[in-house]
Amino acid sequence: MRDRVAKRKVRVFLKTVRKSLVKWHSSRLGFWIERAAMFVAVLALINVLYPVRPAVRNVPKQGDIAREDIIAPYTFFVQKSPDVLARERQSAADAVPTVVNFDQDRTSEMIVDFRSFLSEVSRIAREGGPMLEAIEQIRLIRPGLSAEAISGLIREGGSKFNDGMLAVQKDVLERGVLGSKERLVLGSGAKVSLSKHGKETIKGLETLLDSVSALTLIREQASEFVGGDERKLDTFVETVSSFVAPNLVMDVVRTQARKKAARDEVPPAKGIVMKGQMIVRAHDVVSEEIADKLRSLEDSRGEMSTPAGVGVSTAGRNILYCLILGVLAAYLAFFKQDIFRNYSLLVLVSTILAIALGLSAAVIRFEGVSTYLVPISVASILACMLLDAEVGIVITVGLSVLVAVFTGLRIPGMAVGLFGGLAAVQSVRVITRRSEFYRAVLFISLANILCILGLELFRLTSLVQIFRASGFGVLNAFASTFIAIGLLPLCEHAFGLSTNIRLLELSDLNRPLMRELAIEAPGTFHHSIVVANLVQAAAEAVHANPLLARVAAYYHDIGKLSKPGYFIENQTGKKNPHDELAPKISSLVLASHIKDGIELARREGLPTSITDVIREHHGTALMFQFYEKCLALHPDEGISDIHFRYPGPRPKSKEAAIVMLADSIEAKVRSLESPTPSRLKGVVKEIVDERLKEGQLDESDLTLRDLHKISERFLPVLIGVFHPRLGYPTVERVKNGNTRPRSPGKVRNEAGGRKATG
Repeated sequence: MRDRVAKRKVRVFLKTVRKSLVKWHSSRLGFWIERAAMFVAVLALINVLYPVRPAVRNVPKQGDIAREDIIAPYTFFVQKSPDVLARERQSAADAVPTVVNFDQDRTSEMIVDFRSFLSEVSRIAREGGPMLEAIEQIRLIRPGLSAEAISGLIREGGSKFNDGMLAVQKDVLERGVLGSKERLVLGSGAKVSLSKHGKETIKGLETLLDSVSALTLIREQASEFVGGDERKLDTFVETVSSFVAPNLVMDVVRTQARKKAARDEVPPAKGIVMKGQMIVRAHDVVSEEIADKLRSLEDSRGEMSTPAGVGVSTAGRNILYCLILGVLAAYLAFFKQDIFRNYSLLVLVSTILAIALGLSAAVIRFEGVSTYLVPISVASILACMLLDAEVGIVITVGLSVLVAVFTGLRIPGMAVGLFGGLAAVQSVRVITRRSEFYRAVLFISLANILCILGLELFRLTSLVQIFRASGFGVLNAFASTFIAIGLLPLCEHAFGLSTNIRLLELSDLNRPLMRELAIEAPGTFHHSIVVANLVQAAAEAVHANPLLARVAAYYHDIGKLSKPGYFIENQTGKKNPHDELAPKISSLVLASHIKDGIELARREGLPTSITDVIREHHGTALMFQFYEKCLALHPDEGISDIHFRYPGPRPKSKEAAIVMLADSIEAKVRSLESPTPSRLKGVVKEIVDERLKEGQLDESDLTLRDLHKISERFLPVLIGVFHPRLGYPTVERVKNGNTRPRSPGKVRNEAGGRKATG
């Protein structure tokens, strides 16, 4: 009972938290705080990934010839090379002695135990019992001692002999005994810092005892005490050694802390270059010392050796970062409000930026790698395919300017990133097959090569270096494209988006879900095919996404798979089950195909754009036939139509609105006895006007001009599907066995007198 109450409280608490988060997310304050937090997160990521690069151009490497004078633009420290610094720090750490603690409690315990043992042996010896019984009694106290040692203790035991053994034990323990010298973390000096009685003493490792040297010391001191009697010596040594154990313990924490402090105390710099000092003159060979200065200048992050200089530099670069990111945010807020208001899409934009920033940082911070390899095209491809081409262009421009800031205001990396990214956007803007990505590789390669060729010829670079740089441009194109190909499906599934490639995969009518629909609900399947033809033609006319509209039409009624027999298009030759149901129950059954369709779409992993069409394609329309039936059955009751409407919401996209219109029009036309062009036109106008008056299209961004274009595009498709057909003449046999056609007057219109099936 208590468990159930506790679980109920937890569920209530989680539900309250969830409601609070939803309320916060929908509030105006929460809206702006979330977006400000995302802006700050991207800004923080930039500061973490990218160092400040000084604006120094044409920095030569060791062995190169300097093209121009390079003068220190500010004061900076000459840093040691990573290998030298690592060696010096390791040497400093090795010189730190290992800290060893003397365990006084353990020592006192062993001395007390030995005294107690010797007293017990003396008592047993005084009792004068048989030797074997005495030995067994003592072995119960100290199982490790041999019978010879015990008998020697009984025979030779006395206050003098016992005092000698106690003195030797105490002397050995006071010196300290290690478990194993090899297990100590020691440096080349082999020194230890012995912490004993609150004081530390530096000692050589050879002065400490281990198990072997302690046994040797016991034997030496025992020899002095007992003389040449081997039996007494063996008894003495074995008894004392059994009560001597390690009482020195290495203090790992203090040792490692001191070694770390020693490493940290090694200065990373080996000199200083003052502002205005000549580093290298033009046409001079860059020596190792000069190369270290130039490398330190590159790695100095624009620091001016004072805290104020660091603060000014950091503030300057973050102003530039904020301006660039601010322009991108303003563009989304003013011109792409559908993205700016959608938190998930903003997270996607931030993710694309983070991917591009991370990859660019890996290239820029990797010493010796050309900036022509900065893969801005990855972000261009992802943004164009997952969002749209305009966003891809803006992100490309923003990232290109950021790369210029990261690389010390150098033009080459920025130019190649900009033109390569724009070429990437153009090449994938209308991509429909994965094989077309090779076209993107070609376009990006050509743009990179042309840009590199212009830059390097302008700088009078040799042909060999131009070919090498062009190779980097081609490698950039291949790497960017294939990285984007790999990331594209992950982003699609993570954010529920649908690219043209994904939509084409879903448009395959041989997919298991479509085959199941064709078998279990053939009428619904045929209806979906006709609706798909209608919406594709209409979407092209109003600049909606025709591929998305067509695929959404294929899947808009998949919820009918759960109860296919309850829908009229699947009741060929069967009794209508709604004849035996109450109107409210029938309306619930019909409305359930929306919920069932959404659940099935989520289980099948369909994109959010298609799931939205499934949810919205009926809006809040009235199920008129069941509402009228209910009014007829209960004429005296005030029946509200709220129970006979679909749950909604109303269509929020052009594609969903077009599917709504096509769905209703196809169903209405199918019920016509004789679908002539004029009647078809009348049905189209009737349905469009009805949905418009009901307000079902208010949130879809369709204009009256768009509705007129949609109506015009619907009509030819409807005429092609539901056009009247001439019946085939039948033949009759005459008396001589031959056949002849019946009178043409007997040929009837196939569509007349029954429903047209198309």
